[in-house]
Amino acid sequence: IAASTTKLFTATAALASLGLETRFPTVVERKGSARTVTLVSGGDPRMTNTKLRLLAKQTAAALKSKQPARTKVKGKLRKVVYVRLDDSVFTGASKLRTWRKGGYGLGTIQPVRGTARTTVRSSDSAASAARYFAKRLDSSLGTGWVVEYRGAKTAPAKARVVARVDSDTVHTL
Repeated sequence: IAASTTKLFTATAALASLGLETRFPTVVERKGSARTVTLVSGGDPRMTNTKLRLLAKQTAAALKSKQPARTKVKGKLRKVVYVRLDDSVFTGASKLRTWRKGGYGLGTIQPVRGTARTTVRSSDSAASAARYFAKRLDSSLGTGWVVEYRGAKTAPAKARVVARVDSDTVHTL
């Protein structure tokens, strides 16, 4: 079966399974007044920089209302925030083993990730989104704060949502 035909079957199965109005949430979670926030990928295939900036602004407001303890950074007391990525929404291989070594060019096939940025081609689009989010969060918090991206890690149990954006509906995707 041709790949284009397979895509039609996949799209039909997704619409039947999920429904037309389903949206994929991307959230930022934080446990208590911890200095770590976790960007939790929800499957949005069209994560825009605008959505990431909105998440950063919402997260900055939450951090400012319940600030972490200060830490000495380069001789100055700063409020340090660590950004983690929870990209565990999809399990299994991110690409097929049958793809030739190194895979195809990123313009042809993207590995499966929980977040796909619309303007960036990357071997790890979710990590790219998390790094961009961390930069925007740093800008939103302003002076006296330090934001650092710390890589992937599952969100802690009992963390609460401090920011949220949703994808378009499945119907529009």
